[in-house]
Amino acid sequence: MSSLRDRSKGYVWAVYPGYDIFLATDDGKIVKKMTDAPGYDAEATSIGKTGKIVYTSMASKDSGFVDHEFRRFAKKQITKSEGYDGGAVFFARRQKLVWRANHPETPETKSNTRSAEREI
Repeated sequence: MSSLRDRSKGYVWAVYPGYDIFLATDDGKIVKKMTDAPGYDAEATSIGKTGKIVYTSMASKDSGFVDHEFRRFAKKQITKSEGYDGGAVFFARRQKLVWRANHPETPETKSNTRSAEREI
């Protein structure tokens, strides 16, 4: 994989299919693997008091957020628009999420996005 990317189709970053989410102790000891679906699972944000994490996942073949209560292993996809959703943070006393997104709307921009994703 080349580190030089064709930016003529916009900003593109690598989304590695081997990335997963792990629960670890403060000193880095892995306690449990939290994700097992094929594809990219990364960019996690957590609320330790509630046991809730949100992360970007490609499990549905399109990047979206998964709301995951890791104490109960309850997972729910919370974004469904075509395109990228990532970098979520909890906001407003942990009641809302804020994130970056790119949701192409025209057939041309959708095609360009899919093509760029395949090249990563």
